[in-house]
Amino acid sequence: MTAGFKFEHVGAEVNLIARLLRTDFWWLVAYGALANVCVIIVFAALFMGLGDSCVETAHFTTSHILDALSQAPTHQGKFLQRRATVLSAASLQGGVPKNTFRDALALSVHTFTTVGYGSVVPTCVEGNGLVVAETFCAVLVTAFLTGVMVAKVLQARPAIQFSTEALITEIDGISHLVFRLVRSCNYPLMEFTVKVFADFASSSRESETFQTQADDGRIVSSVSIPLTLVRSERLELHQFEVRHKIDETSPLHKSWKPHQVWTGLGVVTCYFDTSYNQECRQYHRYSPAQVIPCAKFDDMVQLPGGKLILFHHAKLNVHSHQEVEGELAAKMCTSEIL
Repeated sequence: MTAGFKFEHVGAEVNLIARLLRTDFWWLVAYGALANVCVIIVFAALFMGLGDSCVETAHFTTSHILDALSQAPTHQGKFLQRRATVLSAASLQGGVPKNTFRDALALSVHTFTTVGYGSVVPTCVEGNGLVVAETFCAVLVTAFLTGVMVAKVLQARPAIQFSTEALITEIDGISHLVFRLVRSCNYPLMEFTVKVFADFASSSRESETFQTQADDGRIVSSVSIPLTLVRSERLELHQFEVRHKIDETSPLHKSWKPHQVWTGLGVVTCYFDTSYNQECRQYHRYSPAQVIPCAKFDDMVQLPGGKLILFHHAKLNVHSHQEVEGELAAKMCTSEIL
């Protein structure tokens, strides 16, 4: 029936990259970087505490190496000997300076990142033990943070956006509870189903199921009753309007159980997310204050021409007052319903 049609969601997320740009993911990256910095600083302080005898720094510059190479003879043995002499003299010139926290921090960074330049090296058993410990910590921290970030990226996020309000709308002379939803992504959501439950509460002093204790000592019981929907499933979700007919058989009709108080609606959706390749469930709730009588939703679907169908997400919550006359108007706009 929809073969050859092109569906476009105006205002939906572009793709998976858009989800990575959300703030919560980058907060996780920031926390991971902070953890790495803390480990590096702690081990730098431990290296600093070992003293100069356990950490040795090569105090020579690139100019010394270039000077040694420029004076190198052709014979290999004499060249190595000459280079060692020049570097030793350069490193001992003016005395070997004491190691600073900067040197200890460099050693810690080289060890944590497994760079190993060799410009700062441990020379005692304790120093080598700290190197082993920091390397082990680096592997654990990196593996843990990588796993958490991958799990965060692969975790399915809510892909359905619900209207902020549900409406009581007249359709073919009968009152209907109506709310609508739309997929908030630009990739398909398949095998969509929806269930709606009406929550009721009643108070008594007798034992009942689903009980909670009220502040005044009364026993308040609650129960969720499934509502019969006009349509409850779709192969591929684009935009869906959920409807429940409010008649004498509906739990939302006042004559159904007058001793119970309606406390809200619970919505359960189930769909297959093709981006994450997994089945997902999403929940939503409407309170009685979010149900608007005598109103109807404005159309959010546009047909500009050809086989292009546009879904405007900005119009998801747009509704207007519905003029209803006669007995139905008295029921919809008073307490006869709900």
